[in-house]
Amino acid sequence: MKPADLRPGDRLDTVIGALVVHHDPYESFCDDAPQHSRVLVDVVVEKPGSFGDADRLPEAAGAAEFRWLGLMPLRYRLAFRPDTDVEVTR
Repeated sequence: MKPADLRPGDRLDTVIGALVVHHDPYESFCDDAPQHSRVLVDVVVEKPGSFGDADRLPEAAGAAEFRWLGLMPLRYRLAFRPDTDVEVTR
């Protein structure tokens, strides 16, 4: 599944913990520099107490980068390249 097809409630299982899509993804396209285009996906950590090292989050989820959004609940914004394949558990 492509990141733009993710929907709220979709679950991403990673080696550092499970993430649940919180909002519909939105796209940030750069027509002048397509290599900088991203699909942004806000996720909530399913079990914060057992979540691994967040610095490994991009690698674990297949994202290009991430940003911390808050603690209550523990949230991150993942930035995927549009052509990335994402494995989902519904």
